[in-house]
Amino acid sequence: MKFLVQLILIALSTYLAELVFPWWTAALCAFVIAALIPSGGPKAFLSGFLGVGLLWLGAALFFSIRTDYILTDRVADLMQMGSPFILILLTALIGALSGGLGALSGSQLRKLLRQKRKTSSRYHSSF
Repeated sequence: MKFLVQLILIALSTYLAELVFPWWTAALCAFVIAALIPSGGPKAFLSGFLGVGLLWLGAALFFSIRTDYILTDRVADLMQMGSPFILILLTALIGALSGGLGALSGSQLRKLLRQKRKTSSRYHSSF
C-alpha cells in the first residue's frame, strides 16, 4: 500500500512541479517523496521509475496524438530514429531513470540519517 501511495505522490507532485519548473524537478520530487515515506531501496527506485516514467509516457503520447505526431515525426527524423514511437519510449525512459534514481537517492539519504541518529544517540547515552 505504501508503494502505491508513494508512486501516486511522486507522479502527482512531478506533474504539478513541471507545470512551472524545468524537467529535472521530476528527480527532485521523487527524492523528497522517497525521503519522507520510508521504503526499501529497490521499492523506492521502482516507485520513482514508474511514477515519473508513466507520467512522461502519458504526456508524450498525449501531446503527440493531440498534434497528430507532426513534431514527433520531425524530431524522430532529425535524430534518425525511424519511428516516432521510439522517441516517445526514449522520452519515457529518460524520465523513468531520473525519477528512479532521485527516489533511490532520497531513500538512501533517509537511511543514512537514521543510522547517524542511532550512532549519535548511542554515544551520547554513554556519557
